[in-house]
Amino acid sequence: SNMEMPMRGFKGQPVNQSQEFIASANPNRNIRLCMVKKTYSSSLVDTIGGGNWMLHTPETVSRFSATGYFFGNYLQKSLDMPVGLIQAAWNGSNIEAWIDRETLETVQGVSFPNIPYAKNKTPNKTPALLYNAMIYPIRDISLRGVVWYQGEGNRSRPGTYEELFTKMVDRWRSLFGNNELPFYFVQLAPFKVTEKDRFEFSVMHEIQMKCMQKIPHTGMAFTTDVGNENYIHAPKKREVGERLAYWALAKTYGLTGIIYSGPIFDSYEKKNDKVEVTFSHAPLGLMPEKIDLSGFEVLNDRGEILPVRANIIPETPKIRIH
Repeated sequence: SNMEMPMRGFKGQPVNQSQEFIASANPNRNIRLCMVKKTYSSSLVDTIGGGNWMLHTPETVSRFSATGYFFGNYLQKSLDMPVGLIQAAWNGSNIEAWIDRETLETVQGVSFPNIPYAKNKTPNKTPALLYNAMIYPIRDISLRGVVWYQGEGNRSRPGTYEELFTKMVDRWRSLFGNNELPFYFVQLAPFKVTEKDRFEFSVMHEIQMKCMQKIPHTGMAFTTDVGNENYIHAPKKREVGERLAYWALAKTYGLTGIIYSGPIFDSYEKKNDKVEVTFSHAPLGLMPEKIDLSGFEVLNDRGEILPVRANIIPETPKIRIH
């Protein structure tokens, strides 16, 4: 639903800054939009539902994925070349729905319920159904890359996500005939949850980081600073879309000088009774400096988790833990 969330927002859940982009959408601009109809099938389908290319107008922009639009808008503005965006999204879907049956049969624990088409109330959570009807039909289109925003539907069972995501990327690359097809994806956004769910969030974040580090030609847009405590559909979609665009501009289109990733843990060093943690992708240092940072903990020899003081070492990519 975070990828499906349109520029005009959901009821009671707006998208920040969207009005100015909707109102100024010019049909003469070199952006075209295509929305794959939400549909499903138990077998492979050759023709998509809907799927017409639409001009860049206020009406079409208002209905299009906010994350997708902000991504494409930034690419077009930076590259000054035509950009076509295809939206294939279904709220509440799990990753299994976007993977073909043949691939899923190699993953332990995936089952295929025998539910009649007309009685399936959750096709977005049924393995292979969305792949068959919303991805396979566009296989002949020459894609430059994919942006992916999903994870909430698998948060309660994260154990298989790394394998599923890795195999999905491999399968889509094979389907579209490009073994190096870029996949830029979004970190699961923070949200106010129970103590149990907080652990699930942490596990999913760790798995998503492993996927980025393991799978070539991928990158992750960080969201820990742009979520919303009360809404799973955070309104800061511009930040998310443009962070995805930084990855594409740097890694797909070869633009240099762009800081395309948020800070990533690199190493640590013990210094007497302190620990210094170093991060990559922070050439100009970290912020905010000169204040105590919250959220840092250590595990002592007795297995106790204790809060600790932490500060950024000024003008460095390092944090000192006391």
